[in-house]
Amino acid sequence: MHLEKEVFDIAHLQSLATSLGKRQKHNEDCVYVRDPQCHETLQDILRFLRRDTTSSRSIMLLLHGWNLVEKDLIPLLLNYRGEASVFLDSIKLLVFLTLPADQESSSYAQQRRCILNTLTALLQSQEIIPVLFSALLVSLERYEVNQLRSNDEDAKVIQLFLTLIRNLLAGTDYRVAGSRGQDHVVLKEKLLTVLFDLQFPALLSQMAKDARKNPFTEESALLVEIFDLLFLDQNPSLLALFFDQQRREAPSVKAAKNSQSWTTCQQDRHKHVRHSRFGSRVVSASSGDTVNSKRTGFRSFLLTRRSYFGKVVSMNLF
Repeated sequence: MHLEKEVFDIAHLQSLATSLGKRQKHNEDCVYVRDPQCHETLQDILRFLRRDTTSSRSIMLLLHGWNLVEKDLIPLLLNYRGEASVFLDSIKLLVFLTLPADQESSSYAQQRRCILNTLTALLQSQEIIPVLFSALLVSLERYEVNQLRSNDEDAKVIQLFLTLIRNLLAGTDYRVAGSRGQDHVVLKEKLLTVLFDLQFPALLSQMAKDARKNPFTEESALLVEIFDLLFLDQNPSLLALFFDQQRREAPSVKAAKNSQSWTTCQQDRHKHVRHSRFGSRVVSASSGDTVNSKRTGFRSFLLTRRSYFGKVVSMNLF
């Protein structure tokens, strides 16, 4: 009876995994079309994963074996980014499928291989990481312009994106058992190239500065872990020289903003959020009032500044 129950559960999970959507021909192109019940199906799959608390993570391995990431999740994230519920649950599922492998598990090597395969698929799709990053920018922009407009969903997006980046970086960490040497190095270099093109370290540093404020307070440990994985084995003095050189070479910043990753990210962000009306003015987060930056005088020294998109947001200390 126990075996029959297990087979039934696997069959049910497989039916869910094949019901998210399918590719259809449209004007001689093959287009991914989601199922009308896609959102409910995503939630059912997430329930399976939440109940799978064993170290073997058999549900995760089955979903990877059915190629769920490439077949469904990447197309859903690319084609249905405007549908908030589908987009958010797709990110949740991607986070579940990339959680660090359990080193005590008998399937540890298989789990790590699945995570690396997922990272490879994400990197091969040149748009997917910028699209995910654009969702983070939308949430950060709402936080920057007016904290009162940010909501629980913004906090979830920030947490999910940071967790996903942690998962992907941890998957390339050679310090853990079972690492495959050069494969990990190559994948990490490719991932870091994308993240630096998107200026992710700069945003990460800014979030660290805001670590005492919601929604960043709860993610402070996650931020520290990401910094550790980003700069693993880097010489601090060489890093300081590198960043000092980057500050002096303004064209390099311009080149980064002209990169394909940054362009994709910005185009997607502006589909959902209009340009800020604040321009180069200083915005007081305590009152929402704007102050001409040329007239602030000594008062500017009494403000701590936060900037995510080149606009200065000031937190009044008084």
